[in-house]
Amino acid sequence: MSERIFKIYSLPNHPVGAADYVPPETTNELEAEWRRSVRGKNVVIMEEQAMGADVARRTLDFLKNTDAEEAWARLVGGAMLMSANYQMNRSGDNIMYRNIALPPIASADHPTMTSDEYDDMVDAELVRVKYNSSELSYALAADTFTKRQVMGLGRSMGELGVALANYPLYIDETILANQKPAIIQAEARRAASAAHDETIQLAREIGVTPSVAQFARTESPLGAHVVASRKYPTKLIRSFKDAQGAVEDENRMVV
Repeated sequence: MSERIFKIYSLPNHPVGAADYVPPETTNELEAEWRRSVRGKNVVIMEEQAMGADVARRTLDFLKNTDAEEAWARLVGGAMLMSANYQMNRSGDNIMYRNIALPPIASADHPTMTSDEYDDMVDAELVRVKYNSSELSYALAADTFTKRQVMGLGRSMGELGVALANYPLYIDETILANQKPAIIQAEARRAASAAHDETIQLAREIGVTPSVAQFARTESPLGAHVVASRKYPTKLIRSFKDAQGAVEDENRMVV
């Protein structure tokens, strides 16, 4: 009898025990006027989510092949899982667990993914989350969004969170040649669960549930934690601040 190869991670949707993130007020007159025009539509949080995904991708790119990339990926992965639940809860489907697809690292009829394939998959999904968050912000502003659009973005964020929990995918072919796909996929599921639990603990530490939108601002609760915490290496903090500054400059509204 063949061993079961896991394809699903059950993402808990339980109370986190921390406040939801609220974007801080702006001193930019043009942005303040825009915010007033879309008040109550969750447009601002979606715009920050798009920017935050861009910051996450750029920072990961800066940290590629360093000893800091795994720490950053797990932090972003956990934030993705929290944002995924928040996103899907907005659609009215507030359930205890959500089935999220595991990345197909190994299967019975397909060779194990390579490190480069995994990198490309994660990068493409980060770009997709950025783009779809921005598209949803426009739809929210125009009241043309659909439940399918909201749920689709949430689910893609959940799947990306699981993939990031297993990033980087270091391939040791001599080990994997003797490793069963069932064991590899079970480890992928375990890593996702560990990243989720770590993020819950971080939420209680900083008092606010980590979310992708918070990467858009160094002064957000999560952004401030990254900059001030001694648990992250200097190169991670520097890369985050550089990426955040670049994205902020690109998206700043000029009065």
